[in-house]
Amino acid sequence: ANEPAPAVVPAVSREQLQEQLAGTGYLDPSDPLFFHGRAYNGSGADEQPTKAWESELKPRDDHDAPDWLTATEFQDTEAVMESKCAALAQLLQLSHKTVIYSGAGISVAANIGQAAAGSGGKGSKGTDAWPTKTHFALGALGRHGLVHGWVQQNHDGLPQKAGYPQENINEIHGSWFDPSNPVVLYSGTLQHDKYPWMRHDADTADLVIVVGTSLGGLNADQVATKTAKRSLRNRPWKPDGSGGALGTVIINLQQTEQDGKATLRMFGTTDSVLPRVLQMLRLAEVSTCKCGRQFCREPNGYMYEGTESTSRHAWQMQLLDEHGELKPTERSNWLTQERVVTVPYDRDGKLSETAVMRLDLRDGQKIKITEGHNIQGAGQPAYLHIGATEPYTRPRAYGGQTMKNGPGHGTVMRKRTDECAFQLNVEGVSMLLGAWWLDAARRGNLEALPVVNLDPVMESE
Repeated sequence: ANEPAPAVVPAVSREQLQEQLAGTGYLDPSDPLFFHGRAYNGSGADEQPTKAWESELKPRDDHDAPDWLTATEFQDTEAVMESKCAALAQLLQLSHKTVIYSGAGISVAANIGQAAAGSGGKGSKGTDAWPTKTHFALGALGRHGLVHGWVQQNHDGLPQKAGYPQENINEIHGSWFDPSNPVVLYSGTLQHDKYPWMRHDADTADLVIVVGTSLGGLNADQVATKTAKRSLRNRPWKPDGSGGALGTVIINLQQTEQDGKATLRMFGTTDSVLPRVLQMLRLAEVSTCKCGRQFCREPNGYMYEGTESTSRHAWQMQLLDEHGELKPTERSNWLTQERVVTVPYDRDGKLSETAVMRLDLRDGQKIKITEGHNIQGAGQPAYLHIGATEPYTRPRAYGGQTMKNGPGHGTVMRKRTDECAFQLNVEGVSMLLGAWWLDAARRGNLEALPVVNLDPVMESE
């Protein structure tokens, strides 16, 4: 990753910031700073954000919530938002280890639905969805060395479609694009490595940026809450988590139960906030909106309209690439690369210092899902015959068929350009493999591959 030249000089030193955080306990909802964060020193600290959409509903109907918490959406004033974005840019530059913790809210603009109540409406896209400005902005922060990990509650593959590296994203609840890690039902269990990985980030992050989640009590919320707790220690950060931390930043239109713990609390859409931060860091340039202002909230689905948008609000973002040139945001076209790659993995798909294998994903090639998959743990009825010891009869809602059990062998059927994926037939059912896995395999940064060829060609063992 490339380290950017600092474009924002921190207004306070790290030592001063940690001293302030350690001396400011968690905030009560009656505290004026509750809407801004424990370390906010900018303009408008005594003002509340405006109500952009009012509701008496709770954010989610499947979680309890305190009386003061509703689905009402707030928006920081322009002056306050500018000040908070500068503060976030400073935090990113000061942080030793920044982790993103994301929920469904960041994909609503791509027309993917979410469980929480809000003004965004329901989605109509799935595996064919395109990344949002949020995904592109976070991908850029990752490529420039300012984001070091991502705990992703979503299943949609949009970070990878925006260029974020697969090896640095923990898809803790499963993925539409990883046959070895299907979407995990609430009654299911996580893949063996995902929970320890999440716990490690929760225990060692210096800064966590929460985007698109209501922080309603999921186990993975500890990524945000543990890092906030470490910010109460006036100690230097240490890689093993025994030191202090810069804490947690929450970017959301709605309030959350954890707002009083936040170092910085920002009210706005991540699509508007993060490009502004990148521009301050000189990692992006943003055009003026059609309405004449900047950083406006675009309608859901804006990425499918492109420059022909008929909306009153439409604007473009260019990102700095590894050569220092500004390039427009585009879906990474992984499917233009070759479909046979040489990778440093053994025939079981494990990373190796000596083995070199040819991974062949051309149409008709025989493949198998590697050991360590979570198909049984995920609990999805469509797949429960894969890896089973006996035939499996699906529930009536899933067709009621009895499926012959099998070890997870299959065939590459075709590439699916709209989904940026390869369609596989595994034991009689369709599964998708994100095309970016090929690139990650070639880099050799994955501990294990999700699929290998059934009879792989080995250049060396």
